[in-house]
Amino acid sequence: MNLDLFNDLFNKAKENNIIQNFIQELGNYLEKNTLENKPENETSLLEKMQEQNPITAEYRDKMSLERRTILETYASQTKDQGTMYYIYDKSGNDYLVSICEEARSHEIIKIPENELPKGAGIDSVLREQDGNYVWDKEATKIITEKMTQKFQELLEEQNQKMQERRVEGHLYEFVEKAGNSIFLIDKNENTGKVFQELEFEPQIFENAKEGDTFQYLDGQYKKT
Repeated sequence: MNLDLFNDLFNKAKENNIIQNFIQELGNYLEKNTLENKPENETSLLEKMQEQNPITAEYRDKMSLERRTILETYASQTKDQGTMYYIYDKSGNDYLVSICEEARSHEIIKIPENELPKGAGIDSVLREQDGNYVWDKEATKIITEKMTQKFQELLEEQNQKMQERRVEGHLYEFVEKAGNSIFLIDKNENTGKVFQELEFEPQIFENAKEGDTFQYLDGQYKKT
């Protein structure tokens, strides 16, 4: 078993805890900050996508990277309109805003709720005019459409890849269980690569221990 590969993947899942906690399929270690009582305008497009679809840590990262690329590309294309800002989250009474420039994307700006342009919220694009933030509705609409399309493409890609990993007759080594998510290694592939599985019968893996072997037969994993 390649523990380095597993640890890398598993640590990435843990690092994304705050933004992935609402995904039921990723389990109990993500349940700390659920979106159950989060207002509609405080839920990002990416969070809404994850509420409706099981998404692996790998593809959550891919979606986050694509979001950043979309923002930086559009900001560059419209730089004549001024610096572009993107509201990505909220903490207490402050909205968290990123600057949509590659060289400054690590900078975080906090805007108090009472200073935010009326109607703006998470996923809104802002511009700065005369020392004030202005809600760029046109940019918000375009960015939302681009993100929606790209997230859907990645979701379809993920589902196809996950289906390809479920090979009839193949043997799979159990690595770890994290809530409602498990990590497996395809022993027939002989690569030692760990992957995250979201669709399985919970009772089959209820007492599974690291190193246990399961076989994929008739559309489900079975203990050997």
